[in-house]
Parts: sequence; C-alpha cells; structure tokens
Amino acid sequence: MSLYAPGSRKLVFFNAFVAVSLWATLNAQSVSAAERVSPHDAQGACLSCHIATERDLRSDRLSGDGKSQLKSDANGVCLQCHGIDFGHGVGKKPEMNRKGLPLDGDGLIACAITCHDMHVVAAENPHQKAYHLRIPVEDLCFSCHDR
Repeated sequence: MSLYAPGSRKLVFFNAFVAVSLWATLNAQSVSAAERVSPHDAQGACLSCHIATERDLRSDRLSGDGKSQLKSDANGVCLQCHGIDFGHGVGKKPEMNRKGLPLDGDGLIACAITCHDMHVVAAENPHQKAYHLRIPVEDLCFSCHDR
C-alpha cells in the first residue's frame, strides 16, 4: 500500500498541510496589502520618502533644502516601490523643455521632480490626482516631445 493512498493518515496530514500553507500564504499577502502605507494619499507617510518627520515637514522649523531632503535621489525614492515599466527615460538631459519643468541638480529628468510631484492634488484633473503629474498630461508629454 502506498504511503499516500486514499484514506491514509499521511495523505490526510499532507492535504491539511497544503491547505493550511495555502491559506497562510494568501492571508499573509492580503494582510500585507491592507497594512501597506501609501505615501501618495493625504494620510501618507512622509518618512517613506523624506528624512524629516511629518511634524518637522509641516512646521516652520525646516525650510528650503531641509523640507526637500529625500532618503534617496529623486529617482531612487520612486523606484523603492515603482518600476519604470514603459521604458521612459530618467537620468538624461531633455532635448527641449518647453514648459520649464524642473530638473535635478545635474539638469537631468527625475521622476519626483520633473514629471511628478507627490504633493500636487488637483481634483479637476483626474490624471493629476491619480498620477500626481506636475502639469496636465497633454502639456507634460509635449513639453519635451514633439506633437
């Protein structure tokens, strides 16, 4: 008789082990997603991106560079969670910049500086609200690209 024959104790324990393991895996993933803190909403965790605490960022104690101090460079902060799936270039100098979008300290395109601003909330423009675009998407792309 096989160790895993129908009705054998080992088969029952094996099936129970698989069921509990699957349940634990699925439950752990849903708990992780539910507990995940997004720095993108009004309740966002400032420390996800910034070195200073929310209290310091909201106070008058910090100004200028103190408020903009990020944990990483302006691309690294975003790449902690996001990938650049569609292959858009960052870290390169734009050939043109019709709208005068801000660039990083080296004059290069940076996620959190040039195209996106996590602190922009414009309810009248769903692209700005959803993607935190610095300016409306129609203007953003054609700031550097030809129509």
